Amino acid sequence: NKSYLKNKFPKRKKNSYKYNFGNVLTIGGSKGIMGAPLLTAMAALRSGSGLSTVTYNQKYINHIHNPYPVIMVDTFDGLEEIPNQVRGKSVVVFGPGLGKNDSVNIDILSYLLSLEIPLVVDADGIFYLKQVIKEYSERENIIITPHYNEMATFLDLEVQDVKYEPVLLAKNIAHKYNLTVVLKGTCTIITNEEDTYYSIYGNPGLATAGTGDVLTGVIASLLGRGFTPIESAKLGVLIHSKAAELAAGKMGEESMIATDLIKNLSRVIKNA
Repeated sequence: NKSYLKNKFPKRKKNSYKYNFGNVLTIGGSKGIMGAPLLTAMAALRSGSGLSTVTYNQKYINHIHNPYPVIMVDTFDGLEEIPNQVRGKSVVVFGPGLGKNDSVNIDILSYLLSLEIPLVVDADGIFYLKQVIKEYSERENIIITPHYNEMATFLDLEVQDVKYEPVLLAKNIAHKYNLTVVLKGTCTIITNEEDTYYSIYGNPGLATAGTGDVLTGVIASLLGRGFTPIESAKLGVLIHSKAAELAAGKMGEESMIATDLIKNLSRVIKNA
């Protein structure tokens, strides 16, 4: 419930500096959806991360536009540049806006899975994860954040099948692949198989482009700051939902957009 946020963000020490609060890398973006990883990266900063970087495939260089000067932007031609970009990061997000048409993404995800760095896989990243996850089922510190369509694709099921047994399917995936699962919906289900939680605080105004990318950024920020995967998922969903309530109160459910959530993250965390 909402009181769960209480005392989760203690006052910062006077001698704090940015590397105390997490260094987030988001790998994503493709033609037509270059903004998705930027929403994730900005949400991470607004959730308290000290640094946030987005890296794009070099072939989209002419499509890059970064309206946030606080977000660092990098590019890669292939897998060979990823190790250097991952170095020093406390968490990696893989998938926002990534698209499903580039085989290099399989190589990158396989490399990330071979490391111990905490990982959040979202959106198109789940499409690639399906193809390699069996080889890394013992890997820890992975959170996936599918909506029902993405869950159905991951399991080779129809969406109606997921709607019929969402809790069972989410727990099965968590058990089989050692994942923390955030199954987004009217009632969001959060599970690592051992523990399962439910959040009903979202509102229909979240049915707009980019709100899932914002949630991913919040969860990644918490994971990169040292919260456990299940705690990051629970806190992230709650913070995101409360920001949505504030956004709907000001903008209305018809008009609120993903950036309205980012603007309200600070209010939620400040009043936690």
